[in-house]
Amino acid sequence: MRITFETAKLAKEKGLDQSQFERKGLLYDENGNETGWEMLYNYSKNHFGILNQSELQTWLRNKGVMVEVTFYTCDDGIEYSVEVCHEKTWDTKSEFTKDTFKSYEKALERGLQEGLKLL
Repeated sequence: MRITFETAKLAKEKGLDQSQFERKGLLYDENGNETGWEMLYNYSKNHFGILNQSELQTWLRNKGVMVEVTFYTCDDGIEYSVEVCHEKTWDTKSEFTKDTFKSYEKALERGLQEGLKLL
């Protein structure tokens, strides 16, 4: 699943160099509108590449930020939670870990956003 505009913008602010993703991809403009397929390394300062969650999770892991999604069963079915920590402290970012999500992707997106904030 691709990351949201908010996550893409935060990733760029935190130093994600999208030139490492030398492929065509969707871009967001500064208002969050999709601009079509362009080479990600050709984006302007007002555009944000639309990466998938796995690509961003890998980038964060390489920066020492671990994002882990777990699931558990409950009366309503399956729910997901997420934990984020930075290898420098191994402290778990806990303000949001009590939140639960109905989908893995929503939990991962939240974890990616919180992981970016640790950089």
